Amino acid sequence: MEKANSKKKKVITIVISILIIIILVLAISYAYFSTQLSGTDQIVKVGTLDLILDETSEGITLDNAVGLTDSEGLATDGSTFELRNNGNKAVDYTIYLDDNTIGETDTRIDDKYLKYNLNKNGTDSGATLLTSIGSNPNRVLDSGTIEGGVTNKYSLKLWITSEVDGNYSGQVFSGKLRVEVSQAKPGAGETILAGLTSGSTFDDGTDTFITGTDPNNYIWYSGKLWRAVSVNKEEKTTKLVTQWNISAITYSSGSTDFSGSYMEDWLNDTSADGFLGNLRDYENFIVTDAKWNATLDATDLGSVTRPSDDGTVVTDAVGLLNMYEYQSSNNGRTDGYLNNGLIWWTLTPYSSSDVRYVRGNGNALHRSSSSYSYGARPSINLKSSVRIVDGDGTIDNPYRLNGDNDTDLSGTLLSSRYSGEYIKFGNEENNLYDSV
Repeated sequence: MEKANSKKKKVITIVISILIIIILVLAISYAYFSTQLSGTDQIVKVGTLDLILDETSEGITLDNAVGLTDSEGLATDGSTFELRNNGNKAVDYTIYLDDNTIGETDTRIDDKYLKYNLNKNGTDSGATLLTSIGSNPNRVLDSGTIEGGVTNKYSLKLWITSEVDGNYSGQVFSGKLRVEVSQAKPGAGETILAGLTSGSTFDDGTDTFITGTDPNNYIWYSGKLWRAVSVNKEEKTTKLVTQWNISAITYSSGSTDFSGSYMEDWLNDTSADGFLGNLRDYENFIVTDAKWNATLDATDLGSVTRPSDDGTVVTDAVGLLNMYEYQSSNNGRTDGYLNNGLIWWTLTPYSSSDVRYVRGNGNALHRSSSSYSYGARPSINLKSSVRIVDGDGTIDNPYRLNGDNDTDLSGTLLSSRYSGEYIKFGNEENNLYDSV
């Protein structure tokens, strides 16, 4: 006779519904793992947004599984849904995964036994513990800003992790997707300009430049400290430059052209050896086809005029500041906030053989052969859709960007972090390290 406990089966039922109308059921036992959809109304409207569950999702089938490894969980078929902005204005949104009502005799399974993967527009979150996105009613699956006419496409996978042991026989998790929508916050540039004191800007009709010796224009992005330099009046993009020299490299082999130079190649290299390749989700944050004016100018600081759009213009994601932009940060003086006390290249050639650079005292008339090595301060343009979610722009509390403002890093691998971020080892004093 078989022992009685050998006949027991562990069955976990996971139900995710959208406003309880759209229902997704996951059942797990020793021999069966499946997902199926039910319900006839597959669309939930919230203001100008539609949350749409795909009726064609075929579900998940995985035999002989109670707990799945990460590779097994990621290999399952996800259930798809879309968030569509039918309006013409950007809105902020947050998608929550809330607890739903379970039966009076049911016991809810603990979140620590569950993992999920959310694919958004082709980008995976990876195998992630459900506890990492908060607890009910604040489990945040996704948040951000969605522009008018844009659709975000998602695929959600849920599974019990084999990494956690426990007695969850017969327990149930029931939840529902909830979407909250609010009017989009001002773009990064608008927020930065609004936080400046009177007289801290210079408007040339095309860009609004931030001026002064130490304005509140510090930004933390991708493990690096930046300064906001200007906001384009038409595109609403915000130009940034790193506060410190990121490297010291040869500008080129002798030519003063930025296009084709060692500098351009390194700045826009998307590999682990390049600068762009070490920026977090750069396609979501920066303008990848920005225009960089590298027109030759040998004029003294204070007399440099805005270079013509018909001059030497290069299209790249990352560039350097030109002499006009450096001059405009403090009305042609050498003691502005862009003077970091170091030597660094500008984008502006002085002649066919020399490129202009800024000295430690802020003097910018100096030029050097492009075959020499000086500091590089990369510059980027934030998209108009990027929002500031924290900070006041001071060096001690720089502005933080939506999507780069991590607060809960439990379980995060070091390999997913970025050069320049601070890392803690242990709990004693002197445990803070700067990653490189």
